[in-house]
Amino acid sequence: MKRLTVSVLSLSLTACFLTQPEPAKRNTLGELDLATELPQTTVTETAPTPEQLAAAYQEIVALAPKASARQQANSRLAQLSLEQQQLAQEQGVTQDSGYFDNTVNQYLALLANSEALDGRDEVLYQLAKAYFLKGDQQAAFDVTSELIRDYPDFVHNEELIFRQGEYMFNQKQYEQAKNRYLTLVENYPDSPLASTSRYMLAWSDFKLFNYQASLNSFTQVLSLALEQDGKTVLNIEQLNNSDRYLVADTLRIMSVIFSYSDFEQDPVSHYQQYGWQAFSFMNFDSLASYYIEQKRYLDAAKTYQSFITTSPEPNHKVDFALAQMSVFKKANFKSLLTDYELQFIREFGVGSTYLATEPTDAHYLALKTLEKKYADRSYYQGQQLAQQNENAITAFSVAAIGYQRYLDTLQLKQQGDIDSHYLLAESLYQSQQWQKALSEYQTIAYSAEPNKYQSDAGFAVVSIYKTQLANKQRSQRGDAGQHEFVVEVVDNWLKFATTFSTHKSASTVVLQAFNLLFERQMYDVLLTKFAHVKQFSLSESEMYQAQLLAAHSHYNLQDFASAESAYKQLLAKSSEQASLVRENLAQSMIKQAEALAATNPQLAADKYIALLTLLPSTLYREQVQYNLTQYLISLQLFSQASKWVDDFITRYPTSKNIESLQTQKIAIYKNTQQGDKLAAQYAYLATSHSDENTRRISLYQSAEHYRNMGDIENARLQFRTYAHSYPTPFAQNLQAKVELANIYQKQNKASERRFWLNKIIAAYKVAPESELTWAKIEAAKATEVFANDAFYVYQKSKLTVPLKTSLARKRKHMAVALERYQQLADYALGQYSTQANFKIAQIYHLMAQDIMSSERPKQLKDLALEQYELLLEEQAIPFEDQAIELYARNNQLLHSGLYDEWIKKTLTALAKLMPARFAKKEVEPGENHAIY
Repeated sequence: MKRLTVSVLSLSLTACFLTQPEPAKRNTLGELDLATELPQTTVTETAPTPEQLAAAYQEIVALAPKASARQQANSRLAQLSLEQQQLAQEQGVTQDSGYFDNTVNQYLALLANSEALDGRDEVLYQLAKAYFLKGDQQAAFDVTSELIRDYPDFVHNEELIFRQGEYMFNQKQYEQAKNRYLTLVENYPDSPLASTSRYMLAWSDFKLFNYQASLNSFTQVLSLALEQDGKTVLNIEQLNNSDRYLVADTLRIMSVIFSYSDFEQDPVSHYQQYGWQAFSFMNFDSLASYYIEQKRYLDAAKTYQSFITTSPEPNHKVDFALAQMSVFKKANFKSLLTDYELQFIREFGVGSTYLATEPTDAHYLALKTLEKKYADRSYYQGQQLAQQNENAITAFSVAAIGYQRYLDTLQLKQQGDIDSHYLLAESLYQSQQWQKALSEYQTIAYSAEPNKYQSDAGFAVVSIYKTQLANKQRSQRGDAGQHEFVVEVVDNWLKFATTFSTHKSASTVVLQAFNLLFERQMYDVLLTKFAHVKQFSLSESEMYQAQLLAAHSHYNLQDFASAESAYKQLLAKSSEQASLVRENLAQSMIKQAEALAATNPQLAADKYIALLTLLPSTLYREQVQYNLTQYLISLQLFSQASKWVDDFITRYPTSKNIESLQTQKIAIYKNTQQGDKLAAQYAYLATSHSDENTRRISLYQSAEHYRNMGDIENARLQFRTYAHSYPTPFAQNLQAKVELANIYQKQNKASERRFWLNKIIAAYKVAPESELTWAKIEAAKATEVFANDAFYVYQKSKLTVPLKTSLARKRKHMAVALERYQQLADYALGQYSTQANFKIAQIYHLMAQDIMSSERPKQLKDLALEQYELLLEEQAIPFEDQAIELYARNNQLLHSGLYDEWIKKTLTALAKLMPARFAKKEVEPGENHAIY
């Protein structure tokens, strides 16, 4: 609705005309038809004064030929007079006649001289205005009545009706005034004066004691005055001054009406009949304020309560509730104040519809103040009961609710109160609401914004979890639930220790967490947490305990490599548990070695070496070191094995494994080419080993290795012992004798050699069938020595004078040599047979030669000597013939395919003895196929 704001004056409304606008349309000076009769004037830049304008219009009146022009000029002159009088009146200029007298006369003259005056209604309007300004209200009323009667369609009739109502109201003609105002409102609802007319209409009904009608009209006034740009203004401070005054005065008089005891209407019943308006609360507030002025405090409180209870709109109820409590406080109604404060918390606190949006500052302040007050009171009551050993759970539960409400309220403004938050957690704890208390303590403890309760709250979290761990219901949960809960407990305990590392119990809590996990056999979780142990402020001894638990966990999870690493870290630290750490470390390394043995014995051995290097005194050393030797030997790492075997034998001389290791040293010395030690080790085994056969073999082996390494003396002793001690097996016994013969040969000990050569020949005679061939060969070799010895003696035996004596001696030696070579020939072994045959033939040949070359008696002369030589020849020829026969017989072996050096020597001898037959080139066979 389009409306013009009007000023609300005093009830007399004496200055109403001064505030009205000029008429919408009236004739102007420019519309006068001056034609050519108007004098020429010079236009200047200076605006004419009112006096100059008046003189100009008077000149027009005098000169204008047309009546209409003169009429317009006179009308303009009257208007100029009206404006000049208004100015003079405002400035207080004194003049001979009264203000506006001349102006009135001008308008009256204009009306008198022109019955058919064009614009007569406008002139009457200006005359009424002049009377009004002059103060002649009755004359003004009469002129307006004439104007309304004669010109019902006059453009300013609504103003004239309003002036009449104003006049009648001032004359206390309230019924007539009411009619005039009602006429204007009904006929001119869009008029700028409609609002003020409604206001005066309400006042008229009030003066006539029509209270209900008056309230309705006043309500309409409020509706129109508060409507701005299509919206209802609910804060009168946002109105302009006139509207603000209008609204305030309207509310005031409505409050007066509501307060009348004989008038059975209050704001509730009024708006239930009229219809609730957005501004209805203003009436309740105004009425309550009116009661407070009169110290009618209960009535004021009831007024506020009636709005809270009945208004369909939630707006302003909070403010009225606050005002209501303010009334109780002002009146010192303590019990009522307490009840209403608690009611305020319930009805207007968090969770109510009144806090769907952000609260006003007053609402917020009151709510948080009251919630804090009653929460503190309940907490104090709980403390008192607890000190008296009485049940305080209920009191603390109420306190917890209060503190929660208070903190929720603070959150509406993104605020907080750490003291109250902590008291909330404490209240929940004291009322045994463990889970809720836990949540609040956690929020406080781990808030991003530092606060003074953080460490205490964090420790409270630890305490609550301890309580819950001991709770029977928790312990009866399934394995999965138990596991999850324990992890939750440990996570929170460790979080406390990390966050509040300086807390006196921080390190204790860490160890409790680790111990809990270990007791529950949650080793994997323990290790996961232990990975971050450095972030905890643990003492050296506490860190040791934590590391020990981690090491045990690795071990129990059979992660022996990690267990080893963990135990190693503990070795350098002194502790009563050092022995346990060492042996667990040893076990961890042993387990790894055992696992590696099947797939990678090298790594297993390395692990054992590392163990013995690190823990030389471990209780498991004997078995570990023995296992190590076996791995190294199996890997053919004999050099490493040798060291550990020797060390083992030294450390554990009575071990059951000594004999096997002593035996395995043979392989070690063989593969490390330690001949001296190998031979000595065989010698050791030959005397120390429990098994006789092993002793026998070791004795023989020691002899051989002494021989191979050039230790002839030890070889001799060992072979000799063997030859005397072990007649069986035959082959090795015989070989020992052969070796002894060879050794004595090298030592140039002929007699000792021949001793063993005789043993060899004797052994042949008892040789088993399986060894007969070899034994024959060795016997043949031995016999050859003796044959050669006999040949040597025979050869060295010279035929001297007397021939008979020397020849007999030589023949004796010849018989021995022949016997020896015959023995050699009897073996029927290839070269030994040809050798024996050759040597026998040679013996005969040599006898013949020695006879022919024997010493001649010195006394023989030519003839005698010649006869002597014939005698010698006769004696030599049989021997030579025998030699040829034997040579020839040996030579026959050539045709059987046998050819060796002795056959060759045989041919040479035959060639010398029988050159015609044998002194020719013989083709030697390519191969010797003789069977030995």
